[in-house]
Amino acid sequence: MTKHNPSRNDANLTKTRSRPHRVEPQDLRRACDPSKLKLDAPIAPFVGQDRALSAVTLATEMQQKSYNLFVAAPKDVPVRDGLRPILSAAKASKKPKFDFAYVYNFANPSAPKLLMLPDGSAPIVAKAFEELVEDLREAIPAAFEKPEVQARRRALENTFKEQQESAFEALGQEAEERHVAIMRGPMGFSLVPTKDDEVLQPSDLKELNETEQEERKATLSEFQEKLQEIVRAIPEWERALRSDLRRLKQETIEAAITRSIEAVRKDLCNIDAACAHLQAVKQDLIQNGEYIFALTNIDGSEPGALSDVLDSQNPFERYSVNVLVTRCSSDPGVPVVEEPNPTLAHLVGRVEHRSEGGYLTTSFKLIKPGALHHANGGFLILDARSLLSEPMSWRALKRALQSETIKTENLAEALSLTSTITLDPEPVPLSARIILIGDAWIYHVLSTYDPEFSSLFKLFADFDGSIERTEANESLLAATLKDLARANQLIEPEPAALAALIEDAARDAADANRLSVKTERSLEVLEEAHHYAATAARKTITQGDVEKARTEQAYRASRVRDRMQEQLMRGIALVQTEGHRVGQINGLSVYELAGAAFGKPNRITARTRPGNGNIIDIEREARLGGPIHSKGVMVLSGYLAGKYVLDAPFSLHASIVLEQSYGGVEGDSASLAELLAILSAIADQPIDQSIAITGAVNQLGDAQAIGGANEKIEGFFDLCRDRDLTGEQGVIVPASNVQHLMLKPDVVRACEANQFSVYAIEHLDEAIPILFGQSSEELHNLVEARLLSFAAAIKGRKDQLDAPAPPIDPPPFALPDEVPPEPPQETPPKSPPRKSSAERLGDG
Repeated sequence: MTKHNPSRNDANLTKTRSRPHRVEPQDLRRACDPSKLKLDAPIAPFVGQDRALSAVTLATEMQQKSYNLFVAAPKDVPVRDGLRPILSAAKASKKPKFDFAYVYNFANPSAPKLLMLPDGSAPIVAKAFEELVEDLREAIPAAFEKPEVQARRRALENTFKEQQESAFEALGQEAEERHVAIMRGPMGFSLVPTKDDEVLQPSDLKELNETEQEERKATLSEFQEKLQEIVRAIPEWERALRSDLRRLKQETIEAAITRSIEAVRKDLCNIDAACAHLQAVKQDLIQNGEYIFALTNIDGSEPGALSDVLDSQNPFERYSVNVLVTRCSSDPGVPVVEEPNPTLAHLVGRVEHRSEGGYLTTSFKLIKPGALHHANGGFLILDARSLLSEPMSWRALKRALQSETIKTENLAEALSLTSTITLDPEPVPLSARIILIGDAWIYHVLSTYDPEFSSLFKLFADFDGSIERTEANESLLAATLKDLARANQLIEPEPAALAALIEDAARDAADANRLSVKTERSLEVLEEAHHYAATAARKTITQGDVEKARTEQAYRASRVRDRMQEQLMRGIALVQTEGHRVGQINGLSVYELAGAAFGKPNRITARTRPGNGNIIDIEREARLGGPIHSKGVMVLSGYLAGKYVLDAPFSLHASIVLEQSYGGVEGDSASLAELLAILSAIADQPIDQSIAITGAVNQLGDAQAIGGANEKIEGFFDLCRDRDLTGEQGVIVPASNVQHLMLKPDVVRACEANQFSVYAIEHLDEAIPILFGQSSEELHNLVEARLLSFAAAIKGRKDQLDAPAPPIDPPPFALPDEVPPEPPQETPPKSPPRKSSAERLGDG
């Protein structure tokens, strides 16, 4: 037998390599001592998150712009609950705070004007203008009812009447002196000649001589002209009357407006913006007073010509105030707003419309605020994923942060989907800190692909899902869970129950030396444990209640796991837990469905023969293997090529597969098992099937840590337990994974009773005695000899192919009419019967 000649690296490793050891039961699960928990420890918003907390604190203290914060936190870490008290306790900005309100823009009605009012004064201003409108509604009609106004109106009307009557009376007297009568009929005025106060009939007029008839006609023509002059003067007199009445109306309205305005001005004299708008209201009221007078129908007249400009339903609406955002001036804190649905309208506000007469109309009173308006001067918390999924919301937020203004716009208008007449309100100044909460990958994607993101969100709070497991942190987490139970009105948990939750937190962290801070999961267990304690009429939540809640949760989520276990027990899925097989090993995998993870053993097989140095990954060839799994298989090639037959060609052809795997395979945690299966197939040495192994391997043969060690060990243990534990079964894991072990109590008890074992290895060679029952040197020698035989076989075959072919004798010359006799036919030998696949697998 050819002896394996180790390389220099192998020799050095052999000197320092430790032997495989069986992990002690106390190292399989790190327990929490309830007596050491200090439940009076101070409660902090975040447990052990000093790095992330420093970013949050800086975001609350920085006064410069663009120091917005992106918070990255794993699922079930309650960052929102912890952020609210920190943000609410932040000191208010030194900048003056304002209320915001929109009013009618008399210069440009389609662009409502923004009023920035002192903090808490917007409702007072709105109330003052509301009272002004109500006062005008009563004051204007009352002004026209005053005796002096009525007397002036009657005087103007009487003057007009007297002027008209005096003109007709003077003309009538003159006409009577000259024997002409003025007759008023339905068709107007007419002139007729008279004689002795009698009207001359046409027949009487003909009896007069020609000279007298001519004189009568001339007189009638003269008075006809004078009558026409009076009739033509009447419209002028009426126009003058209307002008005088209009002047009277305007003076009356102006006087009433002035009195009402001055009464309001006294209340608003200390608010400059309100006083300036009040002056504009006064000018508009005076300018449009006559039309408002007509629209209010004070004198029973019809609406004026400006009814299409002024709202005929409520002509005074334009003088009201639309309060957008107001805050209590006595509140020293800052607003903390969380918007769960950050659509464009919910973010920057919207302009609503109403239907009137089949048309959509709007006004400044229909401008509604968004989350940015409510958070102005404080903090706005947004979910990054929700924000990015809403059309135009992310772009609108960036535009608001860059311009430091909030521009109200509708989504349909922004996308040019409608041509409805709308408003363009004056933008609102923005002074708010944005807190985005999302996954870390969202932050990195935005930082890479959005050039504006890093300049707008300069702070990054990266929350960890776990913290170091120390006695102080155990006490702090236990006190936090106890406080959560009290806040959610749950029965008080006992220290032993809290200790069980601490152990669960370590298992959730997949590390015995760390604690998961995903308190949402612990709260779910507490709530269910509260139910069991309340049902049993217990005054406290016990450790048994917590364990029952945990067991029930696992049972409800284990349908798929139980079906897979059933297939293993019925022999549908093939995994051996006893005996020995060549080229076959038990690997371990983890499945995660809806947050529930469980382990499952899988059979890994390898076949070898002489070849050109290729290792065929069947998973990869079938496009079921992921890139990391394929990388793990390539690492095996590096190990084999650098370990064996260094002075000869590497003449191996191997195939390896994860049997009965019909879905995607990812990860390199099976590479250690795959390498051992290949070594078994090369050396033709059987592997103990009562042992399963998990772990990654590098090109030097070192065992590397993998994930899901707890679930993998428990998956193989459950199968062995269901098939009866023999004391020979166990699992091999990398030594670097021992610190992660938080196995279930039943696995620990089985190990204490020597019914099951967990082995820790640092190198591939340490697993060989456990799996093969022989030393690593013996196995390496067998592999070396077999590979040398492969190389020799390949070389012999190559020499045979390269050898020159023997000469072929030419056929004897024959005349055309002579045909050489045919050689006798030989009967081909019969081929041996084909062996079955099971027999071939046994031979291999």
